[in-house]
Amino acid sequence: MRQYSCGAWNPYDAHIPLLFYGWRVEHGSTSREVHITDIAPTVTQLLHIQQPNACVGEAIGEIVK
Repeated sequence: MRQYSCGAWNPYDAHIPLLFYGWRVEHGSTSREVHITDIAPTVTQLLHIQQPNACVGEAIGEIVK
């Protein structure tokens, strides 16, 4: 039996759905690639607050338009 340690990359880890749901979040979908580092900038723009200093991603435009 083969065991994988936590954090090991597997093909099924390559495509993970990301859902945003809530007030002022428009219905829609996109199939473009986004990164985990894009979540914090997106949430900060939705809340109209300043991004953390270590924020390196870009806001997901389809969400914050």
